[in-house]
Amino acid sequence: MEKLSLDTRIEHMLGRFNAKDLAFFNLAEQDVDKAITLKSKVDKVLSLMTKYDSLNKLVLEFYIKGDDQKIRCKNVLGNNISNKIKYIGKSITSGIVPETLASGISIEETIDEETGSRKEFAESNNLIKSLYYPINGTAVLVASKRDYTSRFSKKQLDLLKYSIETIISKALISSTKYKQLLTLATKDGLTGLYNRRYFEEKLEQSVKLYNRVGKLSLGLILIDIDYFKSVNDTYGHRIGDKVLVDISNTINKTVRDYDTVARYGGEEIVVLLQGTSKRKAISLAKRISAEIKIYSQKNPQYNIKLDNGKMWPLSVSIGIAAIPNDTDNKESLVKMTDDLLYKSKNTGRARVSWYEN
Repeated sequence: MEKLSLDTRIEHMLGRFNAKDLAFFNLAEQDVDKAITLKSKVDKVLSLMTKYDSLNKLVLEFYIKGDDQKIRCKNVLGNNISNKIKYIGKSITSGIVPETLASGISIEETIDEETGSRKEFAESNNLIKSLYYPINGTAVLVASKRDYTSRFSKKQLDLLKYSIETIISKALISSTKYKQLLTLATKDGLTGLYNRRYFEEKLEQSVKLYNRVGKLSLGLILIDIDYFKSVNDTYGHRIGDKVLVDISNTINKTVRDYDTVARYGGEEIVVLLQGTSKRKAISLAKRISAEIKIYSQKNPQYNIKLDNGKMWPLSVSIGIAAIPNDTDNKESLVKMTDDLLYKSKNTGRARVSWYEN
C-alpha cells in the first residue's frame, strides 16, 4: 500500500473533526505563534490538550534531545501527577523513548516493556499503556492511559496525531529558527563568544541591579592578546583566527558557566563577573593569564619575532576594575578597566593590573 503524504493524512483527519475540534486546533496554533521559547510553545499546547474533552484523561510527557545529544523530559501534564518535579529535566538513556527517537516510528507499548527512570515514573503514576510519537527527529511525545479496560479511541488518536504533525512540529521548527536568529544577534561569528552589543546590554542590566540591590558586586576583566598584529603579519590571518578562537575557548573554560565572556573588539575579550569580589576577580584574571601561558608552551609554533630579535611567546595583558571597590557606575568601570589594560601593555605586557584599594 502506498504511504500517504503528510498533507494527505492531515486532510483526511480534518474531515473527521467537528467544529469544536477545529476551534481547539486554531486556539493552539495561535498560542504557538504568540510564544517565543520552545518550552512556552509546548507548555501551552500540552496544557490545552490535557484540558480538552477527548484528551483530558491522558498523561502527556514531552521529551527532547538537547545540543549535548541527551534526551530529557521537558514537561509532564495530566491529573494527579506524582514525582513530576523530580522527573522533569531527567536524562533518559534507555527504554522506549530513545528507541522511538532513533527509529522515527510511532510505538504503542505497555509500561511492562519500559526500563529505567521512565518505568519508575510510569509505575508511580499508575500508567498502563503509552503511545510514543517521534517529532521531527528531535522530540518524542508520550501519551499514556491509566485505565485497563479501554483502548485509545480513534478520536484520541486523530487528535494526538494532528496536534503532533502540525502544531507541535511547527513549534519545534519556529523555536529552532528563533534560536538561530538569537545566536546570530548575540554571538560573535568567529569565536562563538557573545558580541559587544550583548555584553553592553548585560553590563547595563548588571549595574542597574547592583544599584537597586546594593549587594551584588561586579568585576570586569579586559583582556588583550599581546602583539596579535604580528601573529597575523607573520603567520597569516587564518592562523591568527585560529589563535583567537583557541584563546577564546581557553578563557571560556577557565571562567564559571554563568560569567559573561564577549569579544569586545579585534583581539580584545571582556569577562563580566556577577557576585564576585575584586579579590576573586584578580585571582581569576591571574588564572586566565596562566592558562594562556600553558597554551603558549604547548604551541611554540605561534611564537613571534619582535623588532629587537627576541622571540615572544603568546601572552595576554589584562586590566581589572570592580564595583563597588573602584567605582559605582558603568562608564567609569569600563574606562578604568581599559586604562588598566593599557597600563599592563605599557609596563611590559603579559601581566595583570588593578588599582590597589
